[in-house]
Amino acid sequence: MSETLYGRLGDAPAIEAAVALFYQKVLDDPALAPFFERVNVKAQRIQRQRFMTTAFAGPDLYRGRDMAEALPEWSRFGPGVASAPVLG
Repeated sequence: MSETLYGRLGDAPAIEAAVALFYQKVLDDPALAPFFERVNVKAQRIQRQRFMTTAFAGPDLYRGRDMAEALPEWSRFGPGVASAPVLG
């Protein structure tokens, strides 16, 4: 058994399933779906999978901005939060 959260959750297949379920629910929700009308959902899904994989100590696939850059006001929550990657 893997020592990382990524491994304990089930590696890539589990992350892919969680992201797919999330976007299915978002796109099926009449209140949320309009926010995604002009969004490349396929690209968003890939980016979320990469983010979650990296955040859960799997392979480092995420290439987005880090939280300190994207949300500097969050630094008040501590160094772990300010240095974490953020989707953007």
